[in-house]
Amino acid sequence: MSEEVIRPPESAPTGQSPIADFTYRTYDGPLYTRRIRWWIVALAGIRLSMKKKGFWVLAGLAVLPYVITVVQLYLQSRASTLTGGQTPNPLNMPLPGQQYSSQFFQAFVFQAFFLFILTLLAGTGTIASDNQANALQVYLSKPITKGDYLAGKMMGVAIVIFAVAFVPALSLYAYCLLSFVNEGFFKNEPWLIVRIIAACSVPALVFSALIVGFSAWSKTPRMAGAIFAGFYFMSGIVAGIYWGVRYRGNLGQGNLERHFSVDGVIQGLVQNAYGVTQRMMTGNPRTGALEQVSMPPPNAWVMLALGLGLVALGLMAARARIRAVEVVRG
Repeated sequence: MSEEVIRPPESAPTGQSPIADFTYRTYDGPLYTRRIRWWIVALAGIRLSMKKKGFWVLAGLAVLPYVITVVQLYLQSRASTLTGGQTPNPLNMPLPGQQYSSQFFQAFVFQAFFLFILTLLAGTGTIASDNQANALQVYLSKPITKGDYLAGKMMGVAIVIFAVAFVPALSLYAYCLLSFVNEGFFKNEPWLIVRIIAACSVPALVFSALIVGFSAWSKTPRMAGAIFAGFYFMSGIVAGIYWGVRYRGNLGQGNLERHFSVDGVIQGLVQNAYGVTQRMMTGNPRTGALEQVSMPPPNAWVMLALGLGLVALGLMAARARIRAVEVVRG
């Protein structure tokens, strides 16, 4: 029996092991791009979130505000039909051109807290768990960069939040489309679906960037969740105290200052996305009498700058912490 000996090519460097398989030389199959390397990391995070029982509970709770809105719209339309009233505005909103988008904004306001809790569930362990298990060395030993790893971790949380926010909003949009198409649905707000996509993207980007940043600097997911929750609530408390002391609780004043918090920035951006001016009856803190107050969206450029600042802060903090090995200084 003869033994086949595989010899290295003549151009092989001296002192290196020979290459036994040369089939790559004639390979003519598909070439996969490196641009979606982050998707492998993101997909792992999405699957992990969906396996948690709490995810489906929170997703169900996040749908409730839109279900309540659908019931309200149905009852209003039925009442108008039974009374024989011919109202061009079935939602009975005071401002023309906002009767539909205002319903979406109000539903989002009640949904926002569930999205915050969902961020804690899906995002606290994104990088903290890898720090705890020393898995960064394994990740970064693969053919991915720090940017791929960070983008995958962030998008793994952002996609989950966006999906939970967008699916019920899309369902409400479909209901309005089928129910009010003959009552000026497209004429009043033709760009509503674009506004919905933009509004649902705001909490997804801000929450995911911040939680990834806090998770990167935490040794355990529990620590990351505690720091993120503390930052979220403390920013709201400080902004509320500042606004209350300066404007004495007058809703007609300090509309911009009321949004100087994580939740305020998100709601301010979403209000700008929907283009809604809120009107409500409130008591005047000085006279005690009831009066109608109009609250337009806060300055869009200021809100956008604050939102981008929060996203950049989270991403820069996370990138500074991501290392393949521990760096000892001094």
